[in-house]
Amino acid sequence: MFAMIPDQAGAQSRKRLKELEKTEERQQEEAQAAEEEGRKRHMDIQSKQTRKEMKRYRKQSKRYNKNKREPFYKRWFRRKRR
Repeated sequence: MFAMIPDQAGAQSRKRLKELEKTEERQQEEAQAAEEEGRKRHMDIQSKQTRKEMKRYRKQSKRYNKNKREPFYKRWFRRKRR
Protein backbone atom coordinates (compact mmCIF):
# COMPACT_ATOMS: atom_id res chain seq x y z
CA MET A 1 0.00 0.00 0.00
CA PHE A 2 1.01 3.59 -0.41
CA ALA A 3 0.46 6.53 1.87
CA MET A 4 -2.04 9.10 0.64
CA ILE A 5 -1.20 12.73 0.63
CA PRO A 6 -3.54 14.60 3.06
CA ASP A 7 -4.85 16.85 0.29
CA GLN A 8 -5.74 13.84 -1.80
CA ALA A 9 -7.65 12.26 1.07
CA GLY A 10 -9.57 15.48 1.65
CA ALA A 11 -10.42 15.81 -2.03
CA GLN A 12 -11.59 12.21 -2.21
CA SER A 13 -13.78 12.60 0.87
CA ARG A 14 -15.31 15.81 -0.52
CA LYS A 15 -15.97 14.04 -3.81
CA ARG A 16 -17.58 11.12 -1.98
CA LEU A 17 -19.77 13.48 0.07
CA LYS A 18 -20.88 15.24 -3.10
CA GLU A 19 -21.77 11.89 -4.68
CA LEU A 20 -23.75 10.89 -1.60
CA GLU A 21 -25.65 14.19 -1.63
CA LYS A 22 -26.52 13.72 -5.29
CA THR A 23 -27.76 10.17 -4.76
CA GLU A 24 -29.82 11.24 -1.75
CA GLU A 25 -31.34 14.12 -3.71
CA ARG A 26 -32.16 11.81 -6.62
CA GLN A 27 -33.79 9.30 -4.24
CA GLN A 28 -35.93 12.04 -2.70
CA GLU A 29 -37.04 13.21 -6.15
CA GLU A 30 -37.93 9.63 -7.13
CA ALA A 31 -39.86 9.10 -3.91
CA GLN A 32 -41.79 12.33 -4.45
CA ALA A 33 -42.58 11.37 -8.05
CA ALA A 34 -43.76 7.92 -6.92
CA GLU A 35 -45.99 9.50 -4.26
CA GLU A 36 -47.53 11.87 -6.80
CA GLU A 37 -48.09 8.98 -9.20
CA GLY A 38 -49.78 7.02 -6.41
CA ARG A 39 -52.06 9.94 -5.60
CA LYS A 40 -52.96 10.34 -9.27
CA ARG A 41 -53.71 6.63 -9.60
CA HIS A 42 -55.81 6.73 -6.44
CA MET A 43 -57.86 9.62 -7.82
CA ASP A 44 -58.28 7.91 -11.21
CA ILE A 45 -59.70 4.80 -9.55
CA GLN A 46 -62.45 6.78 -7.77
CA SER A 47 -65.78 7.58 -9.35
CA LYS A 48 -66.57 11.16 -10.32
CA GLN A 49 -68.95 11.59 -7.39
CA THR A 50 -66.34 10.30 -4.94
CA ARG A 51 -63.71 12.66 -6.37
CA LYS A 52 -66.06 15.59 -5.82
CA GLU A 53 -66.69 14.49 -2.23
CA MET A 54 -62.95 14.12 -1.60
CA LYS A 55 -62.31 17.59 -3.00
CA ARG A 56 -65.07 19.08 -0.84
CA TYR A 57 -63.80 17.40 2.34
CA ARG A 58 -60.20 18.40 1.56
CA LYS A 59 -61.27 22.05 1.31
CA GLN A 60 -63.33 21.75 4.48
CA SER A 61 -60.43 20.25 6.43
CA LYS A 62 -58.11 23.03 5.23
CA ARG A 63 -60.59 25.61 6.51
CA TYR A 64 -60.87 23.91 9.90
CA ASN A 65 -57.13 23.32 10.32
CA LYS A 66 -56.23 26.87 9.34
CA ASN A 67 -57.93 28.25 12.46
CA LYS A 68 -56.19 25.97 14.96
CA ARG A 69 -54.18 27.36 17.85
CA GLU A 70 -50.47 26.78 17.81
CA PRO A 71 -49.28 23.90 20.04
CA PHE A 72 -48.77 24.53 23.75
CA TYR A 73 -45.02 23.92 23.59
CA LYS A 74 -44.63 26.71 21.06
CA ARG A 75 -46.62 29.05 23.27
CA TRP A 76 -44.81 28.06 26.45
CA PHE A 77 -41.29 28.13 25.08
CA ARG A 78 -41.56 31.17 22.87
CA ARG A 79 -38.45 33.30 22.64
CA LYS A 80 -38.90 36.45 24.63
CA ARG A 81 -37.97 39.63 22.78
CA ARG A 82 -36.75 42.67 24.63
